[in-house]
Amino acid sequence: MVCEGEHDGGGREPPPSLQRRGGAASARGRFREVFGHFDEICRWLERLEQEYYAISQQLRRIEAALTDESGRREILERDLAVLKEHVGLLQARIAEIERRLGS
Repeated sequence: MVCEGEHDGGGREPPPSLQRRGGAASARGRFREVFGHFDEICRWLERLEQEYYAISQQLRRIEAALTDESGRREILERDLAVLKEHVGLLQARIAEIERRLGS
């Protein structure tokens, strides 16, 4: 991420407009405060990025599991259709045998 490490103002002096209002020490303090806020924002963004990747990976796992489950379900449905066909044939044969025995 772009905002790695702590910021100390990079050793730069504040712009002259800030030096005039309250002195350089005061301006440096304000810069440190602003850089501290930037550091907090960077840590927050890094946490969000880590959470985003964790959520993305989990979502991929869920999608893969659903795909596997869908594939297994299709196989079961095909097998069920084949079994129904076999049961229908067996019932027809039983009916034929019963018809022969009854006549």
